Amino acid sequence: MKKKQRLAIDDALNSALKPPARKPSDNLNSLLSQYAPASDALEETSASGAASPEVNALKHIAPAHSATPASSAAAAQNDFEPLHRAAVAQHSTPAQQTAVAGFTRIPHEVLDRILPTLDTYDQSLLIRLYRLTRGFNKDTCRVSVPTLAKACNISERQIRKSIIKLEGRGFIQRVGQDFGNKDLALRGMFIPLCK
Repeated sequence: MKKKQRLAIDDALNSALKPPARKPSDNLNSLLSQYAPASDALEETSASGAASPEVNALKHIAPAHSATPASSAAAAQNDFEPLHRAAVAQHSTPAQQTAVAGFTRIPHEVLDRILPTLDTYDQSLLIRLYRLTRGFNKDTCRVSVPTLAKACNISERQIRKSIIKLEGRGFIQRVGQDFGNKDLALRGMFIPLCK
């Protein structure tokens, strides 16, 4: 890979991975003013001459090597060797993740008892369906197979197989299907998660 290409990839990754700027809230400012960062504590003690044992311990810690994700990705891309005579894409770009506000609470029963009994594809699909239902405080979700395949990074055929497996185990249930929409991507099924 040429230096210009590597720099272009580094710039693209750095701009894609840079977190969006957030407005600091009054609550956050009050919390931050109460606690000084460790670097400030080190500077204050070096000026005064006396240091606490915690600060002395911090001085002996070597700073970690800070490599940008872009440089790590470029290095990994150069070291990659294809397995089983697989074709390597010459100009592949990493998938960009979109930041979505909010979070989903997943019960420990799902993580500890249910997921270990499922295949990897079924796990990915169940977590996605759980997010689409419980993550939005709903009992059902309307989603199409192509949408699920894209979100889970699984083929449509495997999504259909996983839906059948999860229905057989009683984790999900198809309530209805929408065939009225002319746009195939907007057709879907209504799936509630069983409790």
